[in-house]
Amino acid sequence: MKQNFWKSKKVLYLGLVMSVAVLMCLQVGAINLEKTVNKEFSRTEYKTLPFTIKKLEKSLAGTANTGNVLVSTSSQEDDMLPDITTDQNGDYVVTWTHEISVLDADIGFAFSSDNGNTWNPYIVGIESFQRYANSALIDTTKHEGDGTYNGIMGSWIDPLGETYGVYRLADINDDATWEFGAWAEGGSPGIEYNKVEDDSLYLMTYYDQYSMVMAGIYDGNDLNRGLVCHWLDAIEFGGSVENWDAESAQVSGPAQDPDLANVHDNDPAVTQGDYFYLVWQRNNPDSGKAEIGYKEVVPIDESDIEYVANYGWIDADDLYDAAHPDVEATSSRAVVAYQTNNNVYGDWDIGVSYTTDRGQTWNTGGFAVNQPQINEQYPAIHMSGNTVYCAYIAEGDLFLVESDDGGVTWDEPTQINDQDGTVVAEENSLDVSAYGIVWTDNRNGNKDIYYAPLGSGPNTPAKPDGPSSVRTNRRATYTTSTTDPAGGQVYYLFDWGDGSDSGWLGPFASGAEAEGSYTWSEDGDYQVKVKAKNANDQESAWSESLAISVPRNRLGEYHPLLELLYSIFKNIKLFSGF
Repeated sequence: MKQNFWKSKKVLYLGLVMSVAVLMCLQVGAINLEKTVNKEFSRTEYKTLPFTIKKLEKSLAGTANTGNVLVSTSSQEDDMLPDITTDQNGDYVVTWTHEISVLDADIGFAFSSDNGNTWNPYIVGIESFQRYANSALIDTTKHEGDGTYNGIMGSWIDPLGETYGVYRLADINDDATWEFGAWAEGGSPGIEYNKVEDDSLYLMTYYDQYSMVMAGIYDGNDLNRGLVCHWLDAIEFGGSVENWDAESAQVSGPAQDPDLANVHDNDPAVTQGDYFYLVWQRNNPDSGKAEIGYKEVVPIDESDIEYVANYGWIDADDLYDAAHPDVEATSSRAVVAYQTNNNVYGDWDIGVSYTTDRGQTWNTGGFAVNQPQINEQYPAIHMSGNTVYCAYIAEGDLFLVESDDGGVTWDEPTQINDQDGTVVAEENSLDVSAYGIVWTDNRNGNKDIYYAPLGSGPNTPAKPDGPSSVRTNRRATYTTSTTDPAGGQVYYLFDWGDGSDSGWLGPFASGAEAEGSYTWSEDGDYQVKVKAKNANDQESAWSESLAISVPRNRLGEYHPLLELLYSIFKNIKLFSGF
């Protein structure tokens, strides 16, 4: 069992000044310091910041969004490091770094309320250098958070001021609900990164505080590009606490390019089923090779990343490099994609490792793509059930490859960019989610952000289920379901076989049952079928048809007029006493 005083030295309130006496006690280990004081997150160094908004030209993809869409329209400077998520209303949100010069950068946002067909882009200016801005959907009403906020939160870093900032956009269509803030300069020396992902709300158990977790890299506390986790008070907003990896258990630095994958179980209470994976690239100074490390963080057991029970190396070898990891996870599986030159040619391939036992063991050595003498680099992945999407860059082009068995085998890659050789190959130059793919592109002379929908349409729906024999003028109901490989919402259209259809019904969750109802006015035989589409209007094939017989009404069978006459006659009898 690790002693609590070792943990205590690792969690630091920003702006908290500890007494010399306490520091001396910590050094000699004379006091087993429990975390029973200073229960509030420090807000003394946090301040809200004024901001300006510049609206760019609206981006329009056309009636069928199947190609590449310029998101950062009418931008004369370089736009890079894109990130894509959705807000609480289902609107798509793209965030990026708008670089004016090496000493000046702002935050770019774009919002789409029609599934990526049109985009409304903005540049938000703040009096500091904002880099690596990234956004996440955070719902503080979940996981016993007891908050009221449900919307976009995010972070950026200021490498010049050696600090970081945060923001929340309660309503993307109302900038009066936006808030930006940062901590005092110099608090995060050498900061390089601060990564946040959707649903990263966890209980920081040392302080009993529900927080948005961010993974970063900095030189604070005598580290050399060390791993750090910032925990932002997601309920009150503006308080922050951090813990860093002082490497007593695992030598994790010099670190680079961290990523997070969040997992929550269905229990509304905080349990061991609420955890996250932290992966990163370590540049091993002894071997000169890059390697991939991981930590599984279960906050209810241990919130400090240094002292987690489950940690190690996914791919590390003195003979080759493994770099730039990206991780996605479900409760049953985690998949990590990265670039590796573990081949006879020494070029970069896309390696894949996965675990089905929460990181106890990793299946390493597989490849999503390994074309000889071609550099495939900077992968980004998305998981939906057992389907894994991996986007990557090769020779100036963007490709997407899919696996339907959790990353074990992979299909042939498909090119995404519709103009060859324009994709910028650099760290974090692309992102992929259920809502689409975004990347940095230079086809217009400078760096811009482009968007494309993810993958193909939903799978073919099940054959409609319902009565095969119905009467005229009687409503009949039919059900079906399908899944969207990307995990997005699904719409259904029933063809009733007489020249009419249901129109698009929905949206429904992927895999959820949907129903449509219809009344035939003419007798005859009909074929009922159904198809589906996703939020990007990508359609499935038609389902198998269900044969429907609508016989002619005959005397003695049900007829609405006969039923009406019978009802009238019955009432007359009751009224007259017969």
